[in-house]
Parts: sequence; structure tokens; C-alpha cells
Amino acid sequence: MKATNIHIGHDYQVTQGRGKSIVRVTAHDIAGGAWTCRTEKGAEITVKDAKRFLKAVAAPAKTGGLGRMVGKLTSVLTGKGKKDDDTREESTSKKRGVPPKGKMSAVDAAARVLDEVKEPLNVKQIAEIADRLNYCELPGATPSATISSAIQKEIKDKGGNARFVRTERGKYTFNKNAT
Repeated sequence: MKATNIHIGHDYQVTQGRGKSIVRVTAHDIAGGAWTCRTEKGAEITVKDAKRFLKAVAAPAKTGGLGRMVGKLTSVLTGKGKKDDDTREESTSKKRGVPPKGKMSAVDAAARVLDEVKEPLNVKQIAEIADRLNYCELPGATPSATISSAIQKEIKDKGGNARFVRTERGKYTFNKNAT
């Protein structure tokens, strides 16, 4: 992307390591040619090369879709607006497989999200909603893979009694008939 097309206050998809992130540009150092950005999770990063900006994106909370769904679900659950990432409690337990005190496991969080949303979601959407609503802490670089694996294992182990139903490739919904 050209440096002249990058504006403060706008959202962009940028490369970050091997992955991609959505960031909001908060400042631009014209002399140094670097942009200060805030990620969706609230971390501040510096982008020094305009080539790392892949494309402009609309703000999730403004355009609807997943951001609107999370905001609506949060307000229904808490009776308030969207939770601020800065108010999250830090986890004291980092052991794999053991949810931090007061939080549920990834598969339980996925079941709760699907039960509350009442529509099929893919695992990336489930992971993002569970993280934004602070239901669980998903360690590792690919939290959606953790959730996908746990859902598939439950479906395989419990069959028709599993809490999940696969509606299409990569999408799941809550099984209301689960025991």
C-alpha cells in the first residue's frame, strides 16, 4: 500500500510476523516514516514499512458482522456496552489444559457462545467471541485450531449427545438435544 493512502484513525490489515492483524493507525512520524498503531487486543505496535499495510478495512464495530454480533451479545449478557480490553483480569494459571481460575475450558466456552448466539459460526468466530467476552484464555498462536480440535473430539466421542452439530464444513451450532 502507498504511504499516502494510510491515514490516522483508519483501520488496516497489516502483516505481523507470519500472520495478519487488523490495526487502527493512531499516529504517524513523518520524519521517520513510521506509523503507531493499536491492535484489536489493545497492544501498541509500530509499523515502519508501508508495504506491511495490505488493505484498508472497515472498523468491525461500525460495519456490523462479527463485531456487531459480539457487541450485541456482550450487552445482552452484561446489561452494558462492549467490555473494554483494559478491564480484563490477568490470568494466574498458564498451564496447558487447565483453565485459569474463574474461567471455563475452550470447549465449554465454545458451547456457551454457540448456545447464546443461536446461529452457526466458524471456529475463528467462536474463538474471537469467547476471547472478547473473556470466557476463557486460549493459549498459543492458533486458538481457533484449539477450539476446532476440542469440538471435533467431543463430536467423535459423544456422537449424538455432543453439544455441537456440524452444519457445514467448518461451521458448528449448539445441539439443543445434548444431554
